Amino acid sequence: MNCNSIGLEECPEGTHAYTTNCRPMTPEATCDEPNPVMGKYDVCDYSSCYCDHPTVRDTASNMCVKQEECPKKSY
Repeated sequence: MNCNSIGLEECPEGTHAYTTNCRPMTPEATCDEPNPVMGKYDVCDYSSCYCDHPTVRDTASNMCVKQEECPKKSY
């Protein structure tokens, strides 16, 4: 997928372009927050490459992984 139309380089395989277009932003799904909630306020000029469903971002490695492959939390 070419993300140049929103100011990004080509998104890596397994990801897709996400932009807010001056709407509330939904954060990317991560291992820590697999079901993010849309924000309340409009965000303009935000674009990123988000992991394709059903994968989530492992923030430790910055890779897209299946949720069951996320590092286990230690409490």
